[in-house]
Amino acid sequence: MTEMISNGSSKIYFIGIDKIINNELNDVFKVEDLDELRNGIEMYGLKQPISVVRSEDKFKIISGHRRIAAIRQIFAANKTIMFGSRELNNQVPCIFENEFDNEDDEFLNLCSSNNYRKLSPEEVKPIVIRCSEILEKRLSTGEMSIEGTTKRDVIAKMAGVSPRTVDKYLKSDDVDVLDKTKIKSVNSIVNTIDKYISFVSSIEMDEYGKSDKAKIKESLSNLISVCKKAK
Repeated sequence: MTEMISNGSSKIYFIGIDKIINNELNDVFKVEDLDELRNGIEMYGLKQPISVVRSEDKFKIISGHRRIAAIRQIFAANKTIMFGSRELNNQVPCIFENEFDNEDDEFLNLCSSNNYRKLSPEEVKPIVIRCSEILEKRLSTGEMSIEGTTKRDVIAKMAGVSPRTVDKYLKSDDVDVLDKTKIKSVNSIVNTIDKYISFVSSIEMDEYGKSDKAKIKESLSNLISVCKKAK
């Protein structure tokens, strides 16, 4: 770290790229297809600093794995990058984040940082599974409650995917449980029904084969029957 500048309320540090290390928790996210990103940095410069936390004598990435990978390629070709009016050679502008209390919080932050990307199925599955494990742990300790909602919806929000995607990668028994003992108020009941209405509305039948469509229609028919009895 050779220099620091103030940028409003933030302090930006210029750190040697050899001191920056990848975050192992980010391994579920692929760092590839860098050509467009690298060309953009070469042409227009780096627009945002990299978010890091201290890790002994190194600095671990919190947000910016793909940018760092692209910058490494640029520096390896003996080129420089621009950050504002500064020309940088083997240094990267960074801001320090507060250290996380635990790996679960850190992982969820990484999920949030990658929400803008279109993830592959190979990336999504382990993310959904990890988020499911985090939810189960927090429910068991009382750290979280899912009153008026479903595990599916909470996992979807954690992972940054749709509830239907959660269904695809987890068994329905793992995500479809409502805590009926907590759904007592009128608002909780209405909110829960609204969520199911939203889920049913999101089903795209064209994505399924004939037999699967028949199963879905049968379930919907059963749901309609139950609704009629509730009148």
